[in-house]
Amino acid sequence: MINLIFFLLIENLWVEKSHVDFVDGWEYYYLSGDTATQWATSQLKKYKIGSYLYSPAQGGLRIIGRDWDLNDDGWLDVVLGRRGEGQADIYWNSTIGFDTTRKTILHGLHTYPQGFSIGDLDCNGYEDIIIAEYDNKVHIFYGDTNGYSLYSNDSIILGAGGAQHPLLTDINNDGYIDIIVSAQHRVYFYYGPGPFYTIPPDDSIICAGIWINRLNVSDLNYDKELDLTISNGTGVDIYWGPNFTSTINLSAGGNCDHSIADLNKDGYLDIFINQGANYDLIYWGSSSGFNSTSNVPGSGGGDCSVEDINNDGELDIAANQLSANAGYIIWGSDYTTFTLLPLSNSQMQVVDVADFDNNGEKDVLFGGAGGPACLYWNNGGFLPTNRFIFPDQSDDAVWEDLGTLWDRLNKERYLSNIFETGDTITVDSVKWWGNFPAGIVCSLWVRGALDTTAWSLWTLLTNGGTDTILAEKKFLQYRCVFSTDYKGTSRFSFDSIIFYYQYSGMSEDSVYSNMPIFCKNTPNPFLSKTIIQYILPGKTEMSLKIYNIFGQLVKILENGIKNAGYHYVMWDGSDFHGKKVTSGIYLYCLEAKDVRLIGKTILIK
Repeated sequence: MINLIFFLLIENLWVEKSHVDFVDGWEYYYLSGDTATQWATSQLKKYKIGSYLYSPAQGGLRIIGRDWDLNDDGWLDVVLGRRGEGQADIYWNSTIGFDTTRKTILHGLHTYPQGFSIGDLDCNGYEDIIIAEYDNKVHIFYGDTNGYSLYSNDSIILGAGGAQHPLLTDINNDGYIDIIVSAQHRVYFYYGPGPFYTIPPDDSIICAGIWINRLNVSDLNYDKELDLTISNGTGVDIYWGPNFTSTINLSAGGNCDHSIADLNKDGYLDIFINQGANYDLIYWGSSSGFNSTSNVPGSGGGDCSVEDINNDGELDIAANQLSANAGYIIWGSDYTTFTLLPLSNSQMQVVDVADFDNNGEKDVLFGGAGGPACLYWNNGGFLPTNRFIFPDQSDDAVWEDLGTLWDRLNKERYLSNIFETGDTITVDSVKWWGNFPAGIVCSLWVRGALDTTAWSLWTLLTNGGTDTILAEKKFLQYRCVFSTDYKGTSRFSFDSIIFYYQYSGMSEDSVYSNMPIFCKNTPNPFLSKTIIQYILPGKTEMSLKIYNIFGQLVKILENGIKNAGYHYVMWDGSDFHGKKVTSGIYLYCLEAKDVRLIGKTILIK
């Protein structure tokens, strides 16, 4: 009978929890939007996770970087390199904006810091700061409960000088964040986990005779593999994944940079190139590649960023205009009009777009190279008098665009692989677990099919719920939309999801009525969460409680009347007050129908 019970527990669950479970899913974009219930294959773009979302080695899903609230106070902070001083400054934002006395100095850098990234490399829930410097090093300042150490905890020494723009991605999908960084004519791949000072580069790309600027990853030929784009003195090179051995060049002039998005909303990614010429370029993507271009106003050569800056539903482009003492915004959707924003320095490089003052409008930060960084506040538009100038000569800042690659909405999207049940089933409930800090919301959609050519509509579920569309199905699939304000994303995690189902024609009473009461937990031992599963042969009053080894009650997990069937509940290692208990042995006690079952579980930290 026990073997039969275990068979039912395994056979009637679809569980996604481990790295292996999630890594076969996809990041995705659907042209008609997140609320579309009937999908057309032609509108779906999906590609391997690892660019914006990844599955850590310990399982679940997390967002790579994109958390600029470094002290978790609800305000986006700014990190700027200090030219000529060998340091970087974290300027702490607050309700009164940026006070130049409220900053933390990171020491031990070269005279010219050249590009920053932010991401939780060690997966401890705190963002780390990664800084490339102009000689041959990349410094890593790890974040923890005490903030940041004043000197780097880890570093990479490259084989050449001119290090720029460290890019964070799980490019090999092994569950660890990797660092891709350029130095003069070569791009180096450093695969996680760290510490990175012990790791030689596993791979590299040689770009002979070309000075490299910005790096990006995306799927530009729609083969579901991540490709690498490299800005350089002749334009943008695309290295096709997964091997990065073949390439094409999108020609442009001068010291250029680039940003990628679906600018014209046709379902293909476009590439904006901020070139050091009399105009900028857009290479328009299509089903056959990048065959057409448009000249757009501007003559940059510095960094660029794509966002919907004026909230009109169209993507805009913010960029630096070298040698003109100005930045500019090119307005979508036709990209023929632009606004100049005066700056005090002709060599500004980095452009970051985000809502720094929490007023619902996106501000524009211009930073680097040798002059003070300038933050333009957006209050229904931009005025030269409505800006904040940082006090010191800066040299670069964070190089990344917030928002999803395709449309820059504040959302990250995950599409599961298809689960085949083997026979016709009905889903009784779907439940998921994770850590969702304030400002991050998980919307979960499901669909089912008898065969994969005729899917049901997508239906939005509540946690623990189900829907009639999941009755009489053989195939299941889910998708998650994680909405975020980019504050606390380092603490976000989608840990696991369970579909509980029964085979058609079998009621719970008929399946379970002759079974004994049963209780089991998994995993055991566990690090942070364990699921306690139990079977009741009939409707009954029951309780499920946690005790320590001294017999003291720690927490009541269930207490009430339950129907016959299989049930489960998660224990996250907390007590009555939500406080995490210490590691050790704990007992779970199920009482129902005059039966008392006690199991042992071990919490390890």
